[in-house]
Amino acid sequence: MAFIEIQNLTRNFQNGNDCVQALRGADIIMTEGTFLGVMGPSGSGKNTFLSILGGLCGPSGGRVAIARALVNEPPLILADEPTGSLDSATSKEIMDLPAYLNQEGQTIVMVTHNQENTQYFQRTISLRDGQVDSDRAVFTATTQKATAI
Repeated sequence: MAFIEIQNLTRNFQNGNDCVQALRGADIIMTEGTFLGVMGPSGSGKNTFLSILGGLCGPSGGRVAIARALVNEPPLILADEPTGSLDSATSKEIMDLPAYLNQEGQTIVMVTHNQENTQYFQRTISLRDGQVDSDRAVFTATTQKATAI
């Protein structure tokens, strides 16, 4: 069973008379215990995606289904650029913590611009213009396992 299931997720923002589409039909399924990295250039929809998962804003369309997560109270960590503006040594120290927590079974979704952080992820999605541009499972010595649907 999916821990988080997103189908046709959209989020629009009104900017005067213009409508800005931050997310356009994103589909993502995550199993419990996954360390998911969300990457993409500025304006791709990463922060909007994380805000919707965290309940800070709602989608314009599409049953981000996190009911199972709320009922069973499993751990979910949402991290937005935790290594932003840090040197590489400090970034490694910061990334070791969620990597350890993930190995203990916690589910983590992290937004980052830092390509070096991808070595910690079991799975990485890239957003471009509000859509999932790529979705790939990753296996490295650091992740120990790969999970993808």
